[in-house]
Amino acid sequence: MRMLLVLSLLLAISFFVNGCAPCTDCGAMRESHEATRIFTSEKVLPNHNYFYNGEILFPKAILAIDNSYSVQGKFWTPIDITQEQLSKWINYTRTAPPDFDASASYKYEGRFQGAQILNPDGEQVGVWYSKLDWGVFKFPEENVILVYPPSVRPGSEFLRVRDR
Repeated sequence: MRMLLVLSLLLAISFFVNGCAPCTDCGAMRESHEATRIFTSEKVLPNHNYFYNGEILFPKAILAIDNSYSVQGKFWTPIDITQEQLSKWINYTRTAPPDFDASASYKYEGRFQGAQILNPDGEQVGVWYSKLDWGVFKFPEENVILVYPPSVRPGSEFLRVRDR
């Protein structure tokens, strides 16, 4: 009986420790004024593929990923971006009321902001533009990026409720 208890405890500790282990294939997002300027300049980045999340007329987020990377995931729609389409999106982001979407980031106050997308080695592989401040990026294989849907930073919804 005692041996079963010890083995159960060791198994539980092993799950806890493994659950806290760092994600070795995870990338990161770093807020960047330069990334914001890239989008607000309305210039299409060469050698980048574009994706959006949400509706084509009113995207929640826009990605520009280095074309040496293949993007996986069902949450992002690829688009052959044109200068005209990018300008429409940026105009929308400038004219939409800051509280247009209740899911917008508390931190960004509903405004679109840019961020760098970094691979696990800390190298920039793309840029992000959204009023949501949280993205998860995994790199399961070389030059493959799995992008999860944009969302608010965990815990920030509590700040929104607190300050009302």
